[in-house]
Amino acid sequence: MKFYNVYKYKKNLENKEPLIHCITNLVTISDMAQVLTTAGARPLMAHSSKESGDITSISDGLVLNIGTLDDLQKDGMIAAFKAALKNNIPVVIDPVGVHATEYRKEFLKELLSIGNPTVIKGNLSEIKSIVKMNSSFKGIDCLEGEEGLSSDVIEKTKDFSKERNIIIVVSGKRDLVILGEKTFVVDNGSSLMGKVTGSGCFLGALLAAFVASVSEREKVNKEEQLYASLSSVVFWGLCGEVAESNLEKNEGIFSFKHRLLDNISLITEENIKKGEKISEEF
Repeated sequence: MKFYNVYKYKKNLENKEPLIHCITNLVTISDMAQVLTTAGARPLMAHSSKESGDITSISDGLVLNIGTLDDLQKDGMIAAFKAALKNNIPVVIDPVGVHATEYRKEFLKELLSIGNPTVIKGNLSEIKSIVKMNSSFKGIDCLEGEEGLSSDVIEKTKDFSKERNIIIVVSGKRDLVILGEKTFVVDNGSSLMGKVTGSGCFLGALLAAFVASVSEREKVNKEEQLYASLSSVVFWGLCGEVAESNLEKNEGIFSFKHRLLDNISLITEENIKKGEKISEEF
């Protein structure tokens, strides 16, 4: 198996200490800030459109998470997104529940009409919804339904990624990291992570921190951003694996959550080098 040097990207994050502006959902905002701090980044949580553009302009990365979307937050996100695009600042969009309501779908359409983020991260239903509503490719209706992560879904996601030059992260039992024709499959993680409220949001924040650490405003290296994204997915999955393996008898989900977040600062180089599970075939 090829070695991807995930640890290098984690150390790079710690050395760079990127400032990450998060406009995110109210359910997990405190934990998200703590996750970023623990990982070595510096979080800034500012939602108002009166300042969000200015805040983004001085930041190294931006997270837009629509988990508790409202009209005021939408205005803040649009101002921040425009500032990020203007200043070549990497953006991670986490389209929480976009498949559930027209309100969320229409807002994602609006964002994507303004420009392309660096990364879109979502579960299979969310990614399928975005690819379907933004695709010009024939046969896209096959994305309807619950057929799962078929090769056809992957191909259309790759087409969308290539057309937009966006890194797509599909989270699930097996995580996918896609940029155009390149597809990586990550088999790290724990089934218990799905029982922790916000575990997906935390990955979105880590994606922004890892990607910001390899990004420069003057010159975009998309390949480095891809490998930084891949590394963040592996790193977070390993945090879950180690947390589950360290659970003691009679410890439940709350104990798992504490161990999961602790591992952001405890995962070692040896854990990463021995534990990364990456392949280039689904």
